[in-house]
Amino acid sequence: MKNRLTLCIPLIVACGDTITKSNNSGGIVTDGQPNLVIEVETIDFGDLAYGSIGSESLSIRNAGTGLLTIDTITITTPFTTTSVGGLEVQPSTSTPVTIQYIPTSYVDAEGSITITSNDPDEPSISLPIFVSVITDADGDGYDNLESGGDDCNDSDPDVHPNALDEWYDGIDSDCAGNDDFDQDNDGYQTYVRNEDPSSGGGDCQDSNADIYPGAPDEWYDNIDSNCDGQDDFDQDGDGYKSLAEGRGGDCDDFNPTINPMSTESLNAFDDNCDGEVDNDVAGWNADLMFTGTTAGDKTGFHITAGDLNEDGHDDIIVGSPGKDGGKGHVAIFDGSNLPANESSIDYAYNDFTSPSTASEKVGSYIGVINDFDNSGSLSLVVGAPSASNGAGKVYIMSADEAFYFGDLDDSYTTITGSSGNLLGTSFAQDLDLNGDGMDDLFGYFKQSSNAYFYLFYGGLSDGNYSISQADARFAMSGPGDNMTRSIPNGGDIDGDGFDDMIVCAGAITYSWQNSQGGVLALWGGSADYSNSNPQILAAISPTGTQNYQNAVGDVILVGNNKHNNGQSCAIGPDWNGDGTAEVWVFYPGSEGNFTGAYMVPGSADLR
Repeated sequence: MKNRLTLCIPLIVACGDTITKSNNSGGIVTDGQPNLVIEVETIDFGDLAYGSIGSESLSIRNAGTGLLTIDTITITTPFTTTSVGGLEVQPSTSTPVTIQYIPTSYVDAEGSITITSNDPDEPSISLPIFVSVITDADGDGYDNLESGGDDCNDSDPDVHPNALDEWYDGIDSDCAGNDDFDQDNDGYQTYVRNEDPSSGGGDCQDSNADIYPGAPDEWYDNIDSNCDGQDDFDQDGDGYKSLAEGRGGDCDDFNPTINPMSTESLNAFDDNCDGEVDNDVAGWNADLMFTGTTAGDKTGFHITAGDLNEDGHDDIIVGSPGKDGGKGHVAIFDGSNLPANESSIDYAYNDFTSPSTASEKVGSYIGVINDFDNSGSLSLVVGAPSASNGAGKVYIMSADEAFYFGDLDDSYTTITGSSGNLLGTSFAQDLDLNGDGMDDLFGYFKQSSNAYFYLFYGGLSDGNYSISQADARFAMSGPGDNMTRSIPNGGDIDGDGFDDMIVCAGAITYSWQNSQGGVLALWGGSADYSNSNPQILAAISPTGTQNYQNAVGDVILVGNNKHNNGQSCAIGPDWNGDGTAEVWVFYPGSEGNFTGAYMVPGSADLR
């Protein structure tokens, strides 16, 4: 290790018959001969810094009385001199010779310089040359990296392998090679220095190597392991902490649309975390809204869906029976290209109104049935209960015509009621009572003040029919049996493999009780129903006996006095997996009693 600096000074070597130091009258002789005098024995540059220019001079003196001729001056590499010989030195005078050295490595160097002259005693003199290269310039006891040491900054004595390193000052004081802004050595600088993870910054906890941008983050441990700044108790990022973790009121911390400030939607979720599912649902919060164009259109009086164009997407069909002064209107929206959130019925993919100039209230009820005409395709059924001054009419058209810009004049079958029947008020969908693969048409009509039903089996030839030509008609058991005019879809509720039909008779009354309400069933089977005069659909005797008044069906559920059980009803899917569909019933109840919907499992016991 070398760390001293040497100044350049002149060197004098005195030579006569031998190399001597001058010690008597300056070594002067008087025999008329030259006498070379160099008064040093070595040339030592001392310690030089790498890349610096070192320079030393020696003096050649003629101590004789004759002319001294310097023939040659030779020097070994890596040393250099500008003097090469051919010099003349007069008696009692001297001439300088300059030697230079530039260190290009940290290895010490040695060499020699040789001077030949006409000195008769010593015609050739050689002097050794020495130089050392500095490897510890700052004197801290550690050689620099270039010389094979481990001092990473040889210009600062406070920087060396054993120095104390202060983090975040931008100086690698202990020469460990660590990023001075990444104390935990996880590859990310502290966010105070560098906020951008893409450029190696953003570490929100630089004393913990397990915390850095992109690190695995375990929710609800109160540690922001990945430095994304997100609340560790708000996994869905909706601004509300988890209710399950006891930190807030978010009842579903995996869904950002569910939190205490969300608006309840009709989606089987508790959107606003009030503990109730689908309660107080605001109509304006629907995912999609269809609107009429003028007051009184009654848009949405009835709505259904079906894949009319067979593209794999159900299309939405909307009825507006009040449009155009009561003529009515049907709008079909393409299920593969629905509007984003709201659309007027005037912008439907196809729409049509009554073919008559009179009020028919087209669109009061609409439905999609399968293979009614034995074509293998769907059909659209449209009810117009005010047609022919209240006789009513049902239009049946192919799904293809309905979707691709047809109108009711393209109907392949129509059914017309008699005076006051209001035919087309309601009818069922997805009903195949006899299991022949063709949907049947079962619907409501009115006669006097009573409710009646008609049945046309699938496979009916194209044409125009009257209600009297139905395959079968059914009546309620008395004058007080008006019912909610909404008919459920069909389904197999007794497990015999045939679709059944139920009727919601919430106002049904028998002699011993008032408005107890009930649900009536017409059972499917391989034998077709057929009659020329209406038969009683279902009734119970005062003693509770079924098939009262030769009824063809059964009353499967009955409420208590004034309960109006069955104000509405439906056949739902097979929830319990026993092969039968389930029955859903709305139960208004009476004063202080239960009000709500309940499910009755389907089974053969219902018959």
